[in-house]
Amino acid sequence: MLKGQKILLRPVEIEDIPLLAEWKNNRDDTISLNSYKPVTELQEEARYSLEQEDNRSYSFIIEAREEEAGYCGLQNIDWISRRAEINILITSENRQKGYGKEAIQLLLTFAFNDLNLHRIYLTCIYDNKSALNLYKSTGFKDEGILRQHIYTDGRYEDMHLLGMLKEEWLKLL
Repeated sequence: MLKGQKILLRPVEIEDIPLLAEWKNNRDDTISLNSYKPVTELQEEARYSLEQEDNRSYSFIIEAREEEAGYCGLQNIDWISRRAEINILITSENRQKGYGKEAIQLLLTFAFNDLNLHRIYLTCIYDNKSALNLYKSTGFKDEGILRQHIYTDGRYEDMHLLGMLKEEWLKLL
């Protein structure tokens, strides 16, 4: 469990599967994701089981005032290169409250201090200005554009590639 001032991050549990599927199937909630990809509870359960078997992912439920406000995590951990991808979803009713920023800061502390990772990266839909502002406000640097990287809602979308190195994070402390 990772505790901040406004939120805490607790590991995802099997009982959270229906809630995760609900969030991922809600178009208002998935705006913070890279694309809208509906999932079934069975798919979420398979993802959860795989995560429990390997050590390449960590997923957390974001709790604020003892209520679930979203989820976040590290995925695609490469232990040799010491890098991971960060992801986050804040439910639509919990945005603009500082939960996303604090969740990212807690994840970065966990990634760099506890896991001793060297680099954290993410992708963000090119025109998602609020997410891009959030990532940059936490210290992520724009590393480039992945042109027409994903297909969603009947069109190809460009993606920002952002990253942060451990030494950059240490300077922010």
